Amino acid sequence: MSCLKIITLFLFLAAVIASSIANQKGKHRVGAPEQINPNDANLKISLAKAISSQNAGVVVVKITKATRQVVAGFKYVVEFVAKVAGTNKQKVCRTVYIEQAWLKKTSVKNFSCK
Repeated sequence: MSCLKIITLFLFLAAVIASSIANQKGKHRVGAPEQINPNDANLKISLAKAISSQNAGVVVVKITKATRQVVAGFKYVVEFVAKVAGTNKQKVCRTVYIEQAWLKKTSVKNFSCK
């Protein structure tokens, strides 16, 4: 085997091993859901649009957990504490929605409060 082939094989194997180690350490994978900061301003705006489209009658008090995934747009899964409008009663809510900014469209796939 020529020296060039041996070096090429070595570099290929090193890249495969490095990639494997990075994936095992919890690095983000393309297309996989990723945790996002509950205090993210864009998340708050996006969630407000999704809630208003449901006429849910709730006001977000605190976002507790959120993930975002690249699909045909952004798929959000958001858990939050909400106050029922006009009362002090709070509920724990969860919503799943897809935001397609280029279409100016937000589609709620699931919305529930307990």
